[in-house]
Amino acid sequence: EGQQTRGRKLARRGAIWVAQLLVQLPVEVENPAHSRPWMVMALIASLFVGFGLQLAGIIDLADCMPGLGGLPVGELCLAPVAGALRYQLSELGLAALSTGSWYTVATHWLLHGGWAHLLGNCYFLYVFGDNVEHLFGHLRFLLFFLGAAVVGGIAEVAFTHTTLAPIVGASGGIAGVMAAYLWCFPRNKLFQVVLFIQLKLPAWVYLFVWVGFQAVMGLFESGQAGVAWFSHLAGFLFGVAVTPLLLAGRRRRVAAIVRVPATVTADTRQR
Repeated sequence: EGQQTRGRKLARRGAIWVAQLLVQLPVEVENPAHSRPWMVMALIASLFVGFGLQLAGIIDLADCMPGLGGLPVGELCLAPVAGALRYQLSELGLAALSTGSWYTVATHWLLHGGWAHLLGNCYFLYVFGDNVEHLFGHLRFLLFFLGAAVVGGIAEVAFTHTTLAPIVGASGGIAGVMAAYLWCFPRNKLFQVVLFIQLKLPAWVYLFVWVGFQAVMGLFESGQAGVAWFSHLAGFLFGVAVTPLLLAGRRRRVAAIVRVPATVTADTRQR
């Protein structure tokens, strides 16, 4: 922003303000990524492929509805149904983890409930994910995202009030990425429109408000909204817990690779 003329800056802010009035999404002010976020782009491509298969009818969420023994009625089920998984666990115990459809907590993030759901998730993944991937590295970022998605899926199965609807969406993994962003860039600014006023908020303010909203809605909404509040919360908590460990590992790796020459003293030069 500081390198633009006042007129261009105001025009740009105005265009962002209009867009934010329509979509109510945050806009990152200034935090350029220093490398191409290949894993973020690969994940976004995977989400579009998964949704395309849904549109083509190859993946049908109706296949996941529970039948005999709580097992999916169809062969290609990638989305967990909370009521069915709970029933499998109550009937089979821990054996349900291998013989039932619990594998779906690791695949549900590929599917979405509509275009708005898909595009919103892709937007948040790109805004918060590119910088996090740069710090974590490609493989660590992928494993981190998948871990948050799985933890989010399990939490939604365990706590949701809506037990018969398939759980879909990458929100749990993205919430983990948002928590990592909070750890790494807490003071970076985000534009957000509140009551027609465009505010420039530190990331920590925006994300703390976001987490509070998820917690309130998860506790008090009746289960009719169709939003995986507990997946968001659990994915975020996963990110809060795991990010410091990954950052510590990255610091050790950088310290082992980068060698800083020792200071040359007058004594050393004379020798």
